[in-house]
Amino acid sequence: MMLRERRSVRFPYEIRLKPSRLSLGLSAAIHMIAAFAFLRSSFPSFAVVVVVVIAALSQRFVMAAERRKQGMALTLQPDGSLKLTVPGGELHALPQAASTDFGWGLWLHWEGSQHRAARQQVLRGAMMLMPDGVDADAWRELRIWFRHVAKPALSAKAEVAKEEEERG
Repeated sequence: MMLRERRSVRFPYEIRLKPSRLSLGLSAAIHMIAAFAFLRSSFPSFAVVVVVVIAALSQRFVMAAERRKQGMALTLQPDGSLKLTVPGGELHALPQAASTDFGWGLWLHWEGSQHRAARQQVLRGAMMLMPDGVDADAWRELRIWFRHVAKPALSAKAEVAKEEEERG
C-alpha cells in the first residue's frame, strides 16, 4: 500500500472550483422526489402542476449555479476570512455561523463587502461545496481550514460581540 505524503497546510491557500456532479445529482434526486410526492398526492391538478414546474425551475437554477463555479476560486486566509475570485473580480468575505461541514459536503454561507461608485455594498451568498468540485488535496485543506481556522474565528467574533452587548 502506498502512503500519501502529508504536508502542513499553509495559508493563504487557493482552491479552484469546478462544477460538481455530486451536487447536481443530489439536487436532482431531491427535486424528483418532491415532484413525485406531489404527483402522487391528492392536491388539485392545477396545484400539482404548479409545484412540479417550480421544482423544475429550481433545478435549473441549481444547474446554472454549478456552471458558474467554473473559473471561480476561493483563497483561504489564515485569519478565517476568504477571498472569492470570480471572472468579474474578487470579493473579501467572512464565513457565517450558518456554514456547516457535513463531511460529504460543506455548506458555506458568506458575507462580504464590495466598494462601487464611492459606496460600500454588502453582499451575502451561500454555496454547497462537494469533494468532486475541488481537487482531492484541496478538499482536505478546505475542511481543515473550516474546522480549525474559520469556525474558531467565528466563535471569537461572537464572544467579542456578546461582551460588547453586555457592556452597553
